[in-house]
Amino acid sequence: MTVPDKISIRNAMLPRRQSVAPEERATWSQACAGRLCALIETLSKAPLTVAGYMATKSEVDVMPALAALSIRHIIALPVIAQESKVLAFKRFTPGDVLVKGAYGIEAPAPGAKEITPDIIIVPLIAFDRAGHRVGHGGGYYDATLGSFGHAHPVLAIGVAFALQEVDIIPAETFDARLNIVVTEKEIIRIA
Repeated sequence: MTVPDKISIRNAMLPRRQSVAPEERATWSQACAGRLCALIETLSKAPLTVAGYMATKSEVDVMPALAALSIRHIIALPVIAQESKVLAFKRFTPGDVLVKGAYGIEAPAPGAKEITPDIIIVPLIAFDRAGHRVGHGGGYYDATLGSFGHAHPVLAIGVAFALQEVDIIPAETFDARLNIVVTEKEIIRIA
């Protein structure tokens, strides 16, 4: 069996995700949000710092999950720093005013407090059951997840629609694996 490269996977899977009708995407995103909230609530009795993202380009919308989680947990959103591939995470409360950041992605205002997450919710284009993912190719999440050491381990939770699953994604040494993948159909815990 020939393993396709990441560019081929991205080129095949992005149109598949984009082909999902907006109504179906909203329904599936709600199902993902429900599973994500249920999962995070089982992880700790203490409040956690959960970093989400602003959905773009037909990604799963995790804002409903972040709003629900904000009742008990601290929420953050990523900010792309110009001088580094490592994302910064700034505190976010649903309803806060957001500003256009890098790539036109909305992010917390410059004065928002930078915080270190316990959990990072990761968007993706494709995933496999070994915890590998294909993103948009910028390397931001790989660099960010790789920057956390043993002193502050971070749980990486990928969120995707079930149709984004592929059999195998080729892994490179700099690729950070996901610990869990949440879809509208199931929670996949990576061994």
